Amino acid sequence: MKLKKFWFLLVVLCIVFASIVVLTACGNNKSDSDEIAGVDNSNGYLDGSEKEEAVTPHTHKIVRKNKVNATCSSEGNQLYYSCEVCGKKFADRAGTIEITNVVIPKNNVHVGGTWIARAENPTEDKCGYTGDTYCRGCGQMIKKGQITDKLVHLLTKIEAKSHTCTENGNIEYYTCTNCYKYYSDENGTNEIAFADTVIAATHNLTHTEAKASTCTESGNVEYYTCSKCGKYYTDENGANEITNVVLPKNDNHIGGTEIRNAKVATEEEEGYTGDTYCLGCYQKIADGEVIKKLDHTHSMTKTEAKAATCTTDGNVEYYTCVKCGKYYTDESGTNEISFADTTIAATGVHVYENRQCTICRQFEATTATYDLSLNLDKSLVANIYAIGNGLYEMDIVGSGEMVYSYRPWTQYVDFITSVNIYDGVTSIEEYAFDGFDRLQSVTIGCDVKAIGNDAFYGCSRITSVNIKSLVSWCSIDFSDEDSNPLYCGNATLYMNGEALIDLVIPGNVSTVSPYAFYNYRKLESLTLCSGVSLIGYNAFQYCANLSSVSLGNVSSIGEYAFANCSSLTSITIPTSTKRIWGYAFTGCSSLSKVTLEYQGNWFLALPDGTGGYQTTGYNISTFYRVCISSPSDVAKWIKGDYSPGKWFHN
Repeated sequence: MKLKKFWFLLVVLCIVFASIVVLTACGNNKSDSDEIAGVDNSNGYLDGSEKEEAVTPHTHKIVRKNKVNATCSSEGNQLYYSCEVCGKKFADRAGTIEITNVVIPKNNVHVGGTWIARAENPTEDKCGYTGDTYCRGCGQMIKKGQITDKLVHLLTKIEAKSHTCTENGNIEYYTCTNCYKYYSDENGTNEIAFADTVIAATHNLTHTEAKASTCTESGNVEYYTCSKCGKYYTDENGANEITNVVLPKNDNHIGGTEIRNAKVATEEEEGYTGDTYCLGCYQKIADGEVIKKLDHTHSMTKTEAKAATCTTDGNVEYYTCVKCGKYYTDESGTNEISFADTTIAATGVHVYENRQCTICRQFEATTATYDLSLNLDKSLVANIYAIGNGLYEMDIVGSGEMVYSYRPWTQYVDFITSVNIYDGVTSIEEYAFDGFDRLQSVTIGCDVKAIGNDAFYGCSRITSVNIKSLVSWCSIDFSDEDSNPLYCGNATLYMNGEALIDLVIPGNVSTVSPYAFYNYRKLESLTLCSGVSLIGYNAFQYCANLSSVSLGNVSSIGEYAFANCSSLTSITIPTSTKRIWGYAFTGCSSLSKVTLEYQGNWFLALPDGTGGYQTTGYNISTFYRVCISSPSDVAKWIKGDYSPGKWFHN
């Protein structure tokens, strides 16, 4: 602390001393030739060197020069004081400490901002460069740039837009928000120009040939129609728009002519050739001419007398003149009568015997009508009609399923000979016609989808079953054999009146339902067209006269499908058949030849008594199988009376 005070006092004393010396020198008002005490002015300086310039003593006029910092482009200066009179520089305000160098040299403090040179943006194909940094003050590079990574495409999908007549459209394309380029794909691999994306606005013109107008139709000039803007043009480029293309109707009559109001001349009246009319526009285009009366002579035609019936009129004997059209009671034409005079009116009274009119042979309807609809709204009813001799027919008409809590027509069971199920009926109840032992004819409509158990049980006298379509018949869900009227008697199946003895099942039938032709004894040959895939179980069982079968491309033959077809002597199993279920041909006593077109390995899955199938083979799914490599062995099994299980190949 004492040392600091010492140095402080020493500096103060020096400053005071220097100030006294300067003030003494500057305060001397002598001329340039006056002497300064202790100085020889004759030769210049005290050291004896030659004086270069005489210094005029003066009082300093001190000016403060603030510090100016140096930059990269200009020198600076220290804080100093300058005398405006002598130009000297001093370190202190009193002007006692002269200094000569106040310059601060240029440095690296860059001012005036910077600018970037050689910068280059990166693209997806090329790296970028941040650029070198240069000082705007000195122009020197003060920082070197860096290389930047290539860009990744940032693609935005532009949806396709149809062009119109006035506005361009575009294809679907992608644009990159980094490089602003255009691409046809979402991966940015196929670059295209923007012009390639544009679909220019154009008309979509349809050419219409010129058509001459007629008496019935307007015509038109040749023109082009734009499907976009709906406007009309005379040229295929759509340059010349027009508004009216229609040519109005004219007198160009087409379509031929006909004569109207023609009248044959008779002995009583003049005739008329008739007016001519255009068949196109139906306008009269020419008047006819009058034909003078004929000289009359009768030309008679006799009409025999006919008795009137309950429904049709009769007539007396009379004569008609074919020339004048008049009626007469006599052949000479002397007693004219009107046509009403010739008529004997129908009696309108039926004479019934056994519910049949002896005159018109119409049947008398009974009042028996039963509601079979689900909602009891009579949308499905059964009507019973008497046909004479105490016998009846039943018609089931309407729409929907047959529904009843008890069979309503029990009292007629022994007397109905014909049952007609009309289109619109979709099902037949179980036991519906059970015990109809006089039933001979059954007609089943196309909309029946299901027939219940024993629907035709005991109907042993059925001789004809009538259908309209094999497609609908083969798709019926027969609950059992007694639900099929073919089984219950010795019936013939008729389709649209034609007996089906040689049966061809069309390709639009994919499946033959179980029991579809069960016990159809009139069937002699069967052909399955391409498209029939499945034969249901018992489908042709007991077709005793079936001797020829062509399986087409069937893939599966159900259990007992052809069982007990005793007239069948040979069968060819096509390659398409991959499944033959058990007992399919059992009981075919005449079957001596089975040909399998598939000559590869066949497999047999046998029942195990528990609902499954097993052999000593290996398990596949729920079946066990044994491989039989010989098709001839398979044929023996198939035509054997004992053939349980399921035959199949891959």
